[in-house]
Amino acid sequence: MNILLVDDDESIRNSWLEYSKTVGKELCEQNAIEIIPCANVVDAEKTLKEMCIDFLSVDLRLGSSEPEGNTLIKTVIDYSLRIPTIVITATPGDVIEKSNVLRTYKKGEDDDISDILKYLVSIYKTGITQLLGKDGLLEKNLEAFYKNCYIDDLNSWIQYAAENSESTQKALVRYAVNNISQLLDNDCDSYYPEEVYIYKPDAHNISTGSLVKDTSNNFFIILSPACDLAIRESGDFKTDSIQLVEIEKINIIEDEKFSTIPAECKNLDKTKNKLMKEIWKNTDTLYYHWLPRTSLFDGGVINFRRIKTINKTELLTYSILNVQISPCFCKDIVSRFSSYYARQGQPEICYTKYMYGEKNE
Repeated sequence: MNILLVDDDESIRNSWLEYSKTVGKELCEQNAIEIIPCANVVDAEKTLKEMCIDFLSVDLRLGSSEPEGNTLIKTVIDYSLRIPTIVITATPGDVIEKSNVLRTYKKGEDDDISDILKYLVSIYKTGITQLLGKDGLLEKNLEAFYKNCYIDDLNSWIQYAAENSESTQKALVRYAVNNISQLLDNDCDSYYPEEVYIYKPDAHNISTGSLVKDTSNNFFIILSPACDLAIRESGDFKTDSIQLVEIEKINIIEDEKFSTIPAECKNLDKTKNKLMKEIWKNTDTLYYHWLPRTSLFDGGVINFRRIKTINKTELLTYSILNVQISPCFCKDIVSRFSSYYARQGQPEICYTKYMYGEKNE
């Protein structure tokens, strides 16, 4: 775990190094923490190019009246280095806007080295720096894709690009994502709630799995087929109508389920927990599909019985959320939705002696 510490104050650089060897020795050894001190932007930029850095800690005033630390922060952004950054400065208000700074600490007030290192360790344990860094897992998989998939099929892509360059670039993105996803999913045994949703960079467009909200703050998922939601050259949808299914709040479903439990039921709490686990695991009933709560969306239960169709004009009255269901989970929802409406049964037929002919006495 490499931390690049950029500060023109030698006493501060020395205090970090001293801490790592004395009071914080155990913490640093357990997490293989190495402090790399730098006094100026030039040396720091050189270190960023030569070493694999997990975290950047930067002071804004580096021997100057100007916030030179912002230059380094901007370098990390411009070169897509994807390095989590913190700022430790006496002038926290000077941090560049729209930066990738995680936290800002004010010198002499909240810049305790122990607290800062523990915070960085907690981030490091998520694996994000090992995944997204320049020597991370994602970068290695991209390299493998480039060598094994793209180069081998280069002539095919050249032919496609000759016909439609823009379309070919989009196809290459899909091709790369699918291949990398396959590499990363080989040993996947479970998913986390955040994986159910993806952030939409363009909240104005809708697709299968988009989440919308009406004027009464009711939430819906769009389940119209992707082909219907394709945009024509005129900028309009191919379809005249959009299919919505309501996402009910979890407490509404709880009240509905719990109302069926007799008041005199023994182990009432255990029964309630069992019912809710069945909903969370999507094993309760075919017409419910649970969506977990995360920081992106409050979640709820998709109720396939509460379906409605609106036209394109009505859609304008809905707010389109900047998150939607990720493709792999959306496929599960559409499949469940289809299974619910395609379910078939046979009426009960009473047995008569004519069904198989007269019985022999």
